Amino acid sequence: MDYKRREDFLKIFVPQLAEKYETAGHTGVKAMARALHKAINFTDADGRIEPVHVECIEKELSSLFHQMYPDKQK
Repeated sequence: MDYKRREDFLKIFVPQLAEKYETAGHTGVKAMARALHKAINFTDADGRIEPVHVECIEKELSSLFHQMYPDKQK
């Protein structure tokens, strides 16, 4: 999946993180990033064929979470 579509795609999963955040904090991000990394071949912003690292997906999910749910920050 190319970079331009990645953010819109990841936004689909952020509400699931928000639901888990109530009880477990922000711990589900790493697990979700790993699962998405295994299931989808995300490409880097510069268009390289190499897949994006799990840490990059995790960082993007976390950033989207804080953008979409600013009231849930601890």
